[in-house]
Order: sequence, then structure tokens, then C-alpha cells
Amino acid sequence: MTEQRPGRGVGLAALLLGVLVAGFIVYGSLYPFRFAPLPEGRALGPAILAALLRHPGGRGDILANLVLYAPLGFALALALQARLRPGAAMGLAALACLLLSATMEVAQLHLPRRSSSGLDLLLNGVGGAAGALAAGWIRPRGLEGLPANRLVPADAFALFLLGCWLAYRLYPYIPALDYGEWRASLAPLLRPVPLDPWRVLRLAALWLVAARLLGAAWPRLGGTLPFAALLACVLAAAVPIVDRRLTREEVLAAGIALAAWPLLWRLRKADLLLLLCLLGATLAEGLAPYRFLSEPRSFGWVPFRSVMRGHWGSGLQAMLLKTCLYGGLLWLGLRVGLRGWLVVPAVVALALAISLARAWLPGRSADSTDVALALGAALLLFLGTRLSRGAPRCEAGGR
Repeated sequence: MTEQRPGRGVGLAALLLGVLVAGFIVYGSLYPFRFAPLPEGRALGPAILAALLRHPGGRGDILANLVLYAPLGFALALALQARLRPGAAMGLAALACLLLSATMEVAQLHLPRRSSSGLDLLLNGVGGAAGALAAGWIRPRGLEGLPANRLVPADAFALFLLGCWLAYRLYPYIPALDYGEWRASLAPLLRPVPLDPWRVLRLAALWLVAARLLGAAWPRLGGTLPFAALLACVLAAAVPIVDRRLTREEVLAAGIALAAWPLLWRLRKADLLLLLCLLGATLAEGLAPYRFLSEPRSFGWVPFRSVMRGHWGSGLQAMLLKTCLYGGLLWLGLRVGLRGWLVVPAVVALALAISLARAWLPGRSADSTDVALALGAALLLFLGTRLSRGAPRCEAGGR
């Protein structure tokens, strides 16, 4: 039997996603675009060699370099599969990521405030290759003559959102072998500090959405026991992670979500209830700390500028959470029967409204990053719909 490659619509959407991700990488790598010549007497060749041997940046920079090129490798491999065999598409996509990374590292030699590193190049290449492999693993619906893979999700976008949520909860992903670090992680559970009820409710709502995503990605895991196992694993994994502190709000929210899920997932209107809960959590997260300034600050229309100016690790965490929030609203909106032409503009308008309101909030960045993330989530949702292998649509939470 002949192998059917992804349709033209998937290929064009993947190519558009790749162009957007590549533009973001170039923007983030070359910001603030203030180029300068190399110091006198220093040739380009020795400068490149010195950069290859330079010590890398902090933990946030290492993680950002590893994650940054994975979406590009995924999108390019998926777009190339429309014309090439999967193996050749994955290889060319990984090579393209490596070449772009090398170009950015050389260009950063002319940016006084940026530094190049051989480890950055290696991490970018590994991330791009991992994304390309993921594109070959999640085969588009309609590929015939290929063996069924039980690990392939029934809903690729649901798996993506679940991954964003878990990546947000487990940052910075580096385990500590020091017993004292483990004790420090558990110390907040014993401190007699007042609970934040709004944070408890937000986390509980997000965990319920995570349970729904797990059941959508793999319908056999939509029950209570798989969700309980996921909760236990995430809470246990948070203990040994460096600089990670387990709070009473997190444990209480997990308990509330675990108690509510057996009742919620059997309801026919479960998706609608989850949509309302997630909408409330998005507003609560976006409008914290709920204190407004007397005069607004300036609004930045250039997306991701606050991420570039701040700490990469904190920026990565914020983008993971916002992608989960806006992507979850899009996904649940379609699950309850809303049309795409209605739910996408509504979520983008919500992201813009929250971003504009942050100009009145102290300590919050006010720019168009949320809008860009909402639009990116909509594009990924389109791709995920085309890539999913057509599992039956569930009208209730997990049935």
C-alpha cells in the first residue's frame, strides 16, 4: 500500500507556523538589534572559536535554548512531509534548525549585550531534532499502510496543552540530590501562613482541565485512577526539583480536583462547566493583584518584549501558562459546539482586553504577548485537529 502524505492544508499551516516561530527566534536572538563591529585586531574566525568554548549562561538560558527550536523543527518536518518521505523531512528540518542556530550565534558576536556559546548551538540542534522527531511520531490522520501506535494521542492538541501545563508545574526541571533541598521544598507545608483561597480555586480549575485533556488525548486514561496517578506523580516530582517549593495551596487544590473529578467527568455538560471555570481562572490570573493604578502605564504593541527584557526562565513559565489558558479556552469552546469563527476572535479579544487592563496593574507587563500566544494556540489547534487520528468525539467529560 502506498503512503499518503499530509494534506496541502496541513502543510501550509505547518509552514506558516514555522515562519512565525523562525521570526520569533530571530527577534529573540538579535534583540535589541544594536549591532557593532568586532573589537579591533580580532578576526571573525578566532571570535567564533572563542564563542564555541565560552561557558553557557544560567539555567533559564539553557532551558530556553533547548525548548526554543523544538516547535520550529516540528513545524518544518511536518511541512516537508507533504513532499518528502518522513525520514528525509525530519533530517532536513533538524539541519535547518542547526543552520539557523549557527547563523544566530555568529550574528550575536556583533551584539555587545549578547553572548554566543557552543552549548547554545548544541542545545538548539537537539531541540530542533526532537521537534522533528515528534512530527514523525504524531502521524497525520489518513496515513495508510503504517502500523497503529497506541502511544499516538487521539487528540494531539490536548496532549500539547497537557504538556504545557506539566512543564509549567515542574519548572525548572532539574532535580537536586541534596536532602536539605528536599526538606526546604516541603517546609512551606508546615508553616502557619494564611491560605490564598483564590489561588486554590485557580489551581483546582486548571487541574480539572488537565484531567479532561488527559482523557481526550488517551480516552482510556479518562477515569479517576489515571488522574490520581498524574497528580501524585507531579506533586512527588516537585519535591526534588531545585528551587521548587510545594505549598499548601497546591496540595489542597489537587485534593479538591481529585474529589470533584469523579462527579464532573460523568456530566453531559462537563465541558461547558470546565470552560466557565477556565474562563474564571484566566481572568483571575490575568488581573492579579486586583489593585489598579491611578494612571495607566504605556502599552507595548511589540509582542514578547517583556520576555526579552526579563529573565528567560520566568518568561518561559509565563508563556507556558498563558498558552495553556488561552489554548484551553479555544479547545473547550470547540468541544461545547461553538464555531471556530466565533471562539477564536472571542479568545483573542479576551487576551487583548486582559493585556490592556494590565497597564493599570502594578508589577504586571502590558504588551501584546498574550494576543500573539492566543493566535499561536489557534494555529496549533488547527494543526492538532488535522493531525489527530479521529477518535470518537466525547460529549461528556470522559465517556
